[in-house]
Amino acid sequence: MQVRIRPLVTGLASYIPGLYGRIARSGGSSSATYCYEVWIKHLTFLHRAGLQRIPAAIAELGPGDSLGSGIAALLSGVETYHALDVRKWSNTERDLEVLDELVELFRARAGVPGIDGYPCLVTSGFPGSILTDERLAESLREDRIDSIRRAIETAATTDSAGPREPEGARIRYIVPWSDPDVLAPRSVELIFSQAVLQHVDDLEAAYAAMTTWLKPGGYMSHEIDFRCHKLTRDWNGHWACNDLTWKLVRGKKPYLLNRQPYSAHVRLLEKYGCKVVANRMTTEAGGIPRTQLAGRWREMTRGDLSCATAHVQAVRTRP
Repeated sequence: MQVRIRPLVTGLASYIPGLYGRIARSGGSSSATYCYEVWIKHLTFLHRAGLQRIPAAIAELGPGDSLGSGIAALLSGVETYHALDVRKWSNTERDLEVLDELVELFRARAGVPGIDGYPCLVTSGFPGSILTDERLAESLREDRIDSIRRAIETAATTDSAGPREPEGARIRYIVPWSDPDVLAPRSVELIFSQAVLQHVDDLEAAYAAMTTWLKPGGYMSHEIDFRCHKLTRDWNGHWACNDLTWKLVRGKKPYLLNRQPYSAHVRLLEKYGCKVVANRMTTEAGGIPRTQLAGRWREMTRGDLSCATAHVQAVRTRP
């Protein structure tokens, strides 16, 4: 059997009321260094792809344990940050600590190495040509840092039917984010995510919503991990699982893996009026051969079968 025993047991355990909620984790990170590296790399790659400005309003899908990547964006000059997640993971006290740690990283112009597990993000140094001394002098003003601190303390967690925050709020923390009406159409200039979209069940609805939120000419930047996340023996063994087996592994968990390959993301971006302008893919050797693919995945291309990660950036071209 391709599936490991532990994921199968936890999938079955999720049918026991209350049990999964006590053991669930977001899989994100509350490390300031990690969040700093994630934002700097997205920003650097976006600059190379054509985004020559610091966007005023951005949204992040699935910030996880911390709002740190969005806080890093605010410290770079972003004015409004929308954090959208399926449930509340972030902790205000830890986010305030992350803020202070991020400030020191920016003041030190800390270099950015690679992130373990995401080889396509490997880069180095500090993007001084983007975050110039003049820009950081403005974005790291003490009064501006204080305003970010207040925004963290007062960031509201609202559901899709809940009250909206006042216009001009620097941080909005929205849980859940499945309703496309949680953000106004054409209200953000950038939407980014870090190893999140492989977990979204209704991927088409997500891309439709993101395109609606994005201004014409706005960018998306998504790091997507197509590997099995240790659920199977082979790194791509999740594509060998039939639907029944996968249903047992998934159980009643709020999310797992949607198993959609790289080409599905590109197809949806194009369907909803976005043009891919940059793509950094990594492949992984070994894994299952095509002969072991489960029925619904048997037409998968060679490129999809070997694609381990991809950092995809796209521009909304539709008016």
